[in-house]
Amino acid sequence: MAELDPQDPNPYFYMTRIYWSQQRVPEALEAAKKEAVAEHQDQWVRDQANLEEIYRRAGVQPTLVRAAALMAKHRHPVGAAFEYGNLRNTEKVLQLLRTNLNEGDIVTEIRSAPEFDFLRHDPRFLEIEHHIYPEF
Repeated sequence: MAELDPQDPNPYFYMTRIYWSQQRVPEALEAAKKEAVAEHQDQWVRDQANLEEIYRRAGVQPTLVRAAALMAKHRHPVGAAFEYGNLRNTEKVLQLLRTNLNEGDIVTEIRSAPEFDFLRHDPRFLEIEHHIYPEF
């Protein structure tokens, strides 16, 4: 999909999520850069350079932690929730999903996102899911 329309940021967003979930840091950072370029987000491009340096010096886990923090600071709450989901940080995921809901954004991927699999039986997560899908 990204090859068909390199200016569309959406395929890069999903590629980034997949690579982060597989802890394929170089590929995740490259996809995130392409997404940022397509969205004209200069700060996010610079953030990826910062993350590359952290990865070179400290490895996967510190890079994941910093990526989640930067996503929360410079991007959308749901994107940060996905990042914190990769870290299995229950409280941050729930906080960011609630923030996202309060902003009126509905995250339809909540039911299928593998980043949230570890939360599927948490009553707080189920409550958020129920706000999105009241019929269930």
